[in-house]
Amino acid sequence: MSEGKLSKFGHSSKVKRTAKACTSATSLRTTANRRYKTSSTQIRGDSEVGNVTLNTFAHPNVSKTEIYEALYGLNAGIQQFLDSLTFLDKAGLGLPFLNGYRILADEIRSAINFSTAETMTAIELRDYTELEKERTNFSFPPIETLTSASKNCK
Repeated sequence: MSEGKLSKFGHSSKVKRTAKACTSATSLRTTANRRYKTSSTQIRGDSEVGNVTLNTFAHPNVSKTEIYEALYGLNAGIQQFLDSLTFLDKAGLGLPFLNGYRILADEIRSAINFSTAETMTAIELRDYTELEKERTNFSFPPIETLTSASKNCK
């Protein structure tokens, strides 16, 4: 590649790049929290009482199903966008910065997926704990009552 020709990233391939020191998932998450200014949803468990509480209470105005459908739609839409970029790249039009747009779209998708999944995990854990408590408090009627009631139906 000639020095004057730009790569798909929009810069010359001759540019020296510095290596990033952070490669662990923990440091990447810390970087993401700083970059997006998102506070993590903290889940705290009271082992004495068996309660799960959220420090950041999230009570969506819509059903969980609608949230998961919206997330699916967003991911499908971004994937369609990426597929269209690939098509334009293969068309040979010499459009600059397509890879940069790809990276940006994946970054946005990742940030939204991470934030939504983190919040939904807290909501699902809260719901699971409440339903588990209901289930353990639920008692079935004695079997004798069930068998006599079914004989009466005949």
